[in-house]
Amino acid sequence: MRSGGILSLDLATVTGWAACSADYVTNWAPDLVIPDGEAMQYGLINGYKDFRIHGSDVGAKLAALMEWLEEMIAVHQPRVLVFEAPFVQAQTGKVNLNTARLLMSMAGIAEAMASKHGLKAFECNVQRVKEQACGTGNAKKPQVTSAARDKGWNPANEDAADALWAIDVTIENIKAG
Repeated sequence: MRSGGILSLDLATVTGWAACSADYVTNWAPDLVIPDGEAMQYGLINGYKDFRIHGSDVGAKLAALMEWLEEMIAVHQPRVLVFEAPFVQAQTGKVNLNTARLLMSMAGIAEAMASKHGLKAFECNVQRVKEQACGTGNAKKPQVTSAARDKGWNPANEDAADALWAIDVTIENIKAG
């Protein structure tokens, strides 16, 4: 039996994640602020997984993601898997094709794993996450992380902060119908 919670992923070489319980989803409100140090009692946890140990081997990173996601789904028993939409930014006018391939493949694996385990899968737009956190889609990661701390979420890193905000966006969308 699934717990009814959400598993959220900010997919990248360092993947931020967050998980919440069904109770958190039920009791969520836009203005909910968790008292300092009590996120776990509210059924909200987060962390990150570093895939850089696999170097430049895209296949090894993807295989490790599949294995890790199996474990995360088994441990957290979510009903919903949400992930940030792949976002590839050209900083020098060129898109790194290896990065694009990795991010798109990671998103595909997340969707496949959701399907395999009978989970609802949602893709969350990066700008929407930033807007939810800071009121603007142009917010930078430190601003998003600071806003997560202000909510009492205590993100493990900037990527986990994104995953926490993706949960917030997802719950808002679910409740809006």
